[in-house]
Amino acid sequence: MVDIKPLKLRDEIFAVMRETPLESLTAKKVRRAVEVVLKADKGALDEKKDLVTKYIDEFIKMKNEAAEDEQEEEEEEKPAAKKAKTGAASAQQGPKGIKVKQAKIMSGTEFTRNADPLKAVVFDEVLEGPPRTFSSGNRGWYAGKKMEVTVGDKKLWAQVGLNITIIGSKEWQD
Repeated sequence: MVDIKPLKLRDEIFAVMRETPLESLTAKKVRRAVEVVLKADKGALDEKKDLVTKYIDEFIKMKNEAAEDEQEEEEEEKPAAKKAKTGAASAQQGPKGIKVKQAKIMSGTEFTRNADPLKAVVFDEVLEGPPRTFSSGNRGWYAGKKMEVTVGDKKLWAQVGLNITIIGSKEWQD
């Protein structure tokens, strides 16, 4: 066991995560790296998995929000391109302000209880998946499987993954 104050642990986790590409990190790797920094035994932070995961999620959320803010600032600095007036929201962007509008529309529990399972057809194969909460905190559906596809006269195996995320659902309370 390692005796460390929660805020010190948070600071060490954030320092490790700032120094390492997020794509290569797992919660276990973060714990091990922090154990090295703290000169603690390997596995000493295993009993604090939930707290470590909470701080990892907090770091990722802060990083994503900072990236969104930066992107919004860049978009504000660019001269506005003339857009065709269609009267409807773009299929790619959705309606303006939808994240805020949907953030309070229901609870996570209500979504999980009331959402129908996902059924999608890809190359005549049915993909099915229940409503879920992703590790990011967003709600939606995931379905995936390996399936055979035909390309020309050849049969190939493919991995299919389908994520559907509800915009603003990360803000839903459970």
